[in-house]
Amino acid sequence: MQALAKGIRNVASLGDLTNKWGTAILQSAEEVIVPSKIQRANAGNIDAQQWLKNLDPNYKVGKVYSEGEIRQLSSTAASYIHGTGDARTLPGWMLNDSEFSGFFALAHWSTAQTNRFYSNVLTPASHGNIGPLMNTVFGAAIGGYMVKKIREELQGKKNQIPSLEEIANSSKGIEGNMGLLGYNLVAAAQYSGFGGLLAQVAKVPFDAIYKNNSGGTTFPLDEVVEDLGTTLHDASTAIANDPNVNWLHLAEAVSSHILTQSIQMGRMAYNQGIDKGLITGLPAEKKALSDKMNQLRRFDMVSGLPYNEIDEASNPYINLEQKRFKMEQDIPTAMKELPGLVQGIIQAYHNNPDVMMNKLKALKQNPYSTFPSLEDTPLSFGKYLAYLTRTEGPEKAQQELMDYQRHRIVNEVKGSVVP
Repeated sequence: MQALAKGIRNVASLGDLTNKWGTAILQSAEEVIVPSKIQRANAGNIDAQQWLKNLDPNYKVGKVYSEGEIRQLSSTAASYIHGTGDARTLPGWMLNDSEFSGFFALAHWSTAQTNRFYSNVLTPASHGNIGPLMNTVFGAAIGGYMVKKIREELQGKKNQIPSLEEIANSSKGIEGNMGLLGYNLVAAAQYSGFGGLLAQVAKVPFDAIYKNNSGGTTFPLDEVVEDLGTTLHDASTAIANDPNVNWLHLAEAVSSHILTQSIQMGRMAYNQGIDKGLITGLPAEKKALSDKMNQLRRFDMVSGLPYNEIDEASNPYINLEQKRFKMEQDIPTAMKELPGLVQGIIQAYHNNPDVMMNKLKALKQNPYSTFPSLEDTPLSFGKYLAYLTRTEGPEKAQQELMDYQRHRIVNEVKGSVVP
């Protein structure tokens, strides 16, 4: 188990390349920051003096450091942020060689940040010095929110949590969404490492209340093994039950899922490829639809409307050809695919007319629910259009509306020719 956990960690971090790259960036940044801190401390700045004393207990005003000593101070400062994974920041029981040491290694950063939080923030506050606590809270709120936005840009998708802009532009406003405001603050604290494990634990109740996935308390090994098992099960079920299974399309869907779900860098590259137009077709259509549905879900959250949990239980591999037909926006291409789909359903279920008719009915039905229903909920439709105008601008809102209407028309045409 220990070897397997280590192997998964090496794959997920590209052989520890991502950790080394992050450490190198921090080291370079600190080698610029440390000399300026020394200069300010020697000039009488109390905060800079305290900062240096945390790195060098023997520091005194006027102390001169060599280039090698500055590099060592920079390395120590970087380890405060990145963690060291050794006895400097971890308790002894986490460093023992055991079946669980692989899991403990994955949690070393959060544990180190928790220890630093207690020693450098809570301990001074308990002795009456609340300066570090106030600075840390302010920095975590601002810095963490910036990290969240940067993550969204790198990952090519919006976060599940509504942004402050979306909350402010909702019909309930900030005053009516204090819970979501608190959710943003706790998430920002987690992204910035505020309190280490404490912020992760504090975020779990918010995830449960707002029906979002909690990613901070899981182990990559457990997730990868479980996901691979589920993927194989779903693919096998699709092969056994889908009358229109296409082996090439199935292989493409399974491989892209494994690439984007089990490898963080792969997921980022895949989404960026779609956003840059390098990856087109069904994957791009699926991502565009997912982004629009996530946007509508965030609107429901800030507006106090009911919304469903993110769907994790559906099988993404069964009826792939029907999904391709429903996603296809070129009507001639869709018409070429339709006869084979209908024939496959008839052949598979001709002995059970009720099931066959339900399958054909399901093929005919193809809603595009990126807007509230104009027919069923016209007021919500108008509010959502106004909301998009405020948050995205009039031009983008009209583009979204035209996209919604175009998809509805095409889907109605495709549905009208299904028996």
